Amino acid sequence: MSGAVKILPHYTYNDWEQWEGLWELIEGIPYAMSPLRLPKHQKIAMALGSEFTVALKSCRQCSAYQPIDYRVADDTILQPDMLVVCDEITKKYLDFPPALVVSIDFKEIW
Repeated sequence: MSGAVKILPHYTYNDWEQWEGLWELIEGIPYAMSPLRLPKHQKIAMALGSEFTVALKSCRQCSAYQPIDYRVADDTILQPDMLVVCDEITKKYLDFPPALVVSIDFKEIW
């Protein structure tokens, strides 16, 4: 007798759009995001955002963005900590590859 097979639902952007709260969707599987980022995380994000904004000031094409929805595929929507985009975003989400993706990860010991 074989064991039971567990089948996960496969979600898409249309499903994700209806959810409350902060979620990332990776290959159809939802991942709940933390409610608020830690102060240390926010401080690092602000510093990086300021540096990239100043560095990109002379570039007419590129801009730095704090978390925005990045639709990689119909079943993958990410919210990186920061993105550098060198083209106009014409939708309510980014749907083309950014020039740079930044994720701030660290272990916090209280």
